[in-house]
Amino acid sequence: MFSTIMTSGASAQSAPAGVSGRVAPFWLVLVLLLLAGVARSWITTSRDGFTIDEAWHAAAGASYARSGDFRLNPEHPPLVKRWVGLALSPERFAMPEFRPMQDKEAERAFINEAVYLMNDPDVVQARVRVAMIALNVLLLTGLALSVRRVFGASVGLLTLGFLVLDPSIIAHLPVVLTDLALALLSAIVFLQATVALRTNQARDLALLSLALGLTLAAKHSGLVTALGLGLLALPWVWLVSPRTSRARLGRLGNLAAVFAGAYLILWAFYGFRFFESPGVDPTVVTFNRPLADKIADLTSSTHRSLLGLANDFHLLPRAYIWGLADILRAGIDGRQESLFVLGTLFQGTTPWYTFPAVLLVKIPLGVTLLAVVGGVLCARPGLPTSWRLGALALLGWGGFYLLFLVRGNSGYAGIRHALPVIVVAAVLAAIAVQHALGHASRVYRVGVAVASLAAIVSAWPRMRPWEYYNELVGGSSEAWRYFSDDGLDNTQRVRELARYYAEHVRGSGRRVYDFYGVPAEEMEARKLTFDALEEDTGEPDVLSGTLFIGTREMSPRPSYDLEVFRRATPAARFGNLLVFEGEFHIPWLRAARLWSRVDAAQAAADTDTAAKLLEEIAAIYPEDIRASFELGNLLIERGAPLRAKAAYQRALDYTPENNTITVSLERQIQELSHGEPSSVGPLRNPWLE
Repeated sequence: MFSTIMTSGASAQSAPAGVSGRVAPFWLVLVLLLLAGVARSWITTSRDGFTIDEAWHAAAGASYARSGDFRLNPEHPPLVKRWVGLALSPERFAMPEFRPMQDKEAERAFINEAVYLMNDPDVVQARVRVAMIALNVLLLTGLALSVRRVFGASVGLLTLGFLVLDPSIIAHLPVVLTDLALALLSAIVFLQATVALRTNQARDLALLSLALGLTLAAKHSGLVTALGLGLLALPWVWLVSPRTSRARLGRLGNLAAVFAGAYLILWAFYGFRFFESPGVDPTVVTFNRPLADKIADLTSSTHRSLLGLANDFHLLPRAYIWGLADILRAGIDGRQESLFVLGTLFQGTTPWYTFPAVLLVKIPLGVTLLAVVGGVLCARPGLPTSWRLGALALLGWGGFYLLFLVRGNSGYAGIRHALPVIVVAAVLAAIAVQHALGHASRVYRVGVAVASLAAIVSAWPRMRPWEYYNELVGGSSEAWRYFSDDGLDNTQRVRELARYYAEHVRGSGRRVYDFYGVPAEEMEARKLTFDALEEDTGEPDVLSGTLFIGTREMSPRPSYDLEVFRRATPAARFGNLLVFEGEFHIPWLRAARLWSRVDAAQAAADTDTAAKLLEEIAAIYPEDIRASFELGNLLIERGAPLRAKAAYQRALDYTPENNTITVSLERQIQELSHGEPSSVGPLRNPWLE
């Protein structure tokens, strides 16, 4: 495959402009590579169900496309959702009437009702898969053309070859998520910037502005791309451009026009409208949580001030501001989730080395080696100036983006948040291979061939590419012993769960439990019935029957740990979905069984019962810090500050080190001890999505 790419690409690179007979091989190979990538993606992901957020994005996109209403799923900008919404016309996709929703779980239930109960989820998925593949093929083509513009045709085709080889890229090709679009568009931005900043031509500047605007409309992380572009472009304009004040001012004006154009493109995706819902009183709460409360949830006063300023002066659409607040809370402040990284457990925080480690084990080792070689080559003399500038721009972007990930708190997402780095690695690997075309020693060429072959052997045969891990962690089957993020599994195995259920469980009379996370609406659609923990009338700490457990749930946890299943042999395994049969002793089972009663009492506004149940959970299983935390909030609302302080203190005592809620608990206890207790309000529940 790579020899064909190099031969065809080399001839295309040397062809004079306008000689179609020589340019044709580039387009032929490009089309063949895209067809190979699409076929591989379609076949290897055909058994995957929706990831946990896809139904949400798809239904929100349908709402955007048919009514211009952006109240659903505002935590992501509209580009991807508006695109798939075009495939879900009112004749093909039914939706319920809007209703008031309180927090994300209510909105998720609304979306799931639409996808799983009012429509055939498999038909919906087939339609949006086609739409997403079409979008990503367009973006891959744009990337290949951008690479060709900077590095030549061979590197453009080789880059595309490495991308259609990479399992994570192939896995994301058909899914309704925003990560791949961000990765491809961001790379296009920096490649186009190296051209536009050199030529200063209107067409190149317009293409740069378009690419940046689409990036901003793809994902809120596009702001990082914009910031990185500014850090690259401003020194270039000041130091590299002609050193006359007039020339510098002209280039600064062109750069400002690039950002202004991108800003207008972002607004265009929201219909140039500040409010999220047309024809709705702007004072009415339309989001699942009021915007003011969403901003107030943030721990950083700087973030709160900036978002408040954007809202007050209508600098950005309200839906975009709401989403940015949500992303800052999840990706910077952090979620109350357990994260297992290289055998170490973290709660509510992400260690700095998470994403470097994820990249190391999710990219085929041969590609990583070639990318390192490509990066070294770019630092050596002998390469064309345009190559060196382009490579430095991409390296700078990849490092800048990785720095944001390292300093953030979004380890739960795994490789999907690091896809921009994979794109950079693909370009560098392509440069390393291109260098072997007559410009290197025989030993170098053999080394490049061996690394490329190793990457192909490791990655190409994988039939479930989302679950791919390389040999450093024992491959896909053993990765769960080292990691517990979205890159391991994102509930794509529900179809296999349903088939096993139909063949082995239905009608057996055995109890069956779901620890995989199937939404209630999908259970109903697929005719799955699971037993609730509290309905088991057997021994209080024994669970018996059939249990479906995802390997993400198998990693050690500070509370409600499934350690007993790590020592058990599953009756069946479907990738990262495990099926256990038998009787299992679980020490915390009694506490877990009380939680559904807590939820029912809270839903019924029965605070007395809820408080008693939370007290009981905290007493029998104090490791459950959520019980003590929610009890403290409930007691604050009921006017019992001293008891609330004791509950918060118990939560703090059992909170793991470096947890993000430690500071807020300590502050709350301090205010209850030395302030005016009646003025202290409840804390925002960090377990809410």
